[in-house]
Amino acid sequence: IVDFEKVMEYPLAAVPLSICNADGTMRKTNKSDLAKSILSNATNEKMPETSLINIIYIVDLMALVRTIQQIPDTFEDLAFRIVKAIPASYKGVDIVSNSYHKNSIKSGERKKRASFEKVIVKSSQSKVPRELGKSISNNENKQNMIEVLIDAIVEKRSKKLNLLRTSTLVLSGDEVCKMITVAGVENFTELISTQEEADTKIILHSHQALVNCKNNHVLLRSPTADTDILVLAIALLHEFKEEVVLDNGTGNSRQLIWMGCF
Repeated sequence: IVDFEKVMEYPLAAVPLSICNADGTMRKTNKSDLAKSILSNATNEKMPETSLINIIYIVDLMALVRTIQQIPDTFEDLAFRIVKAIPASYKGVDIVSNSYHKNSIKSGERKKRASFEKVIVKSSQSKVPRELGKSISNNENKQNMIEVLIDAIVEKRSKKLNLLRTSTLVLSGDEVCKMITVAGVENFTELISTQEEADTKIILHSHQALVNCKNNHVLLRSPTADTDILVLAIALLHEFKEEVVLDNGTGNSRQLIWMGCF
């Protein structure tokens, strides 16, 4: 006997309709609406002034790449262009990047975006694809490029540190993290992570910087005004909220968001 009243208490679909469409594809939401809602609850408290010598600047590598308008010749040139895009004189600079795992829950979504052929990049002297934006829609290309860029930044590291006028440069990739100082390059084991998303790694780097020195502040640079970074910072860095600033967006829409306002 089928109890139709009981049956009708459940959606007649093979997937939960709260998170999926009837055809099985994932529902998508407009995350920017969430950001607007969160920011509408911020107070008008004035952000305290802090010297650059106490601030760790943390940024997503791929977000930086997307801001570069004129594509240079080689990956070595691209590495220099990336470093020059970062403001100088901060206490330290952390550049973090995504990881791309084949068996990830995000693989399906990423495959939809991948429309460019695989490009093998062997060294920092390799030519940058002219259609860089399309090339990095392919995850293998993106992971390969991240690895080469990290190596390219490590090369001629003294010049990179001089350009940034900083004593410490940290580079985080796929289960690798290197710390560059005037003394040389070493593995930063505390920040080696299996996390896929740069957003999550940014929070990890922020927490490490704030715990490591009580005088430290962190500035999280997000050219794309990433809602995930805002949400994660509020949720996971609440203990240090007065020492955290999010530098969001570009151009006329750019804004500084002090976590102490939440």
